[in-house]
Amino acid sequence: MQNFKKSIFIAITLLAIGVSNTRAQVVWGGRVGFSYYTETAKVSGISLSGNATGIELGPVLFYSLSDNFYLNSGAMLGVMLSTQDEIRGKYQNYYIDIPLYLGLKVPLSNSNFSPYLQAGPYVGYWRSSDSATNKIINPLQAGLGIMAGINIKRFKFDIGYKIGLTNLTSNKGGEYLGDYVLLESTSKLSSIFLGISYVF
Repeated sequence: MQNFKKSIFIAITLLAIGVSNTRAQVVWGGRVGFSYYTETAKVSGISLSGNATGIELGPVLFYSLSDNFYLNSGAMLGVMLSTQDEIRGKYQNYYIDIPLYLGLKVPLSNSNFSPYLQAGPYVGYWRSSDSATNKIINPLQAGLGIMAGINIKRFKFDIGYKIGLTNLTSNKGGEYLGDYVLLESTSKLSSIFLGISYVF
């Protein structure tokens, strides 16, 4: 929890620096993304894994710090569509993620076409459609993301990878989840994602 609070403090500090920069130009837009999640878990010392797909959308904004550097933030509302496997049952996880990525535009002679790289932390709040599952989900999440993309006029196309630094679920064992007795377990999420943004 201490590391999580530190991540939030650093993210807010960087955002404040970007907003207060008198040279900063703010550009707003919207984004839709598609994710392929991998959940890795340890249940009573046994390693398990499972996969799920997801979709997210929400507003994005870009703070220009210089000609080629910028901060990217926003608020992504999403759902992880669970499948029946050895970790999850049939339910969905809903979340809101707030990224704070530092970006670098690669300048080209064609101003309508330019690649870019982004990386940085994100924080999030997660809940499940299954009320019993919420007993083992840690609602406050944090992680790191990295992506590469292409600007084509007002559109941005990106591909990237996110790794969770906090446990998505954790349980000491011995409690009941519905009709089942929970075993000691923890799990983390990572994901590969694709995204499309449009800026105004």
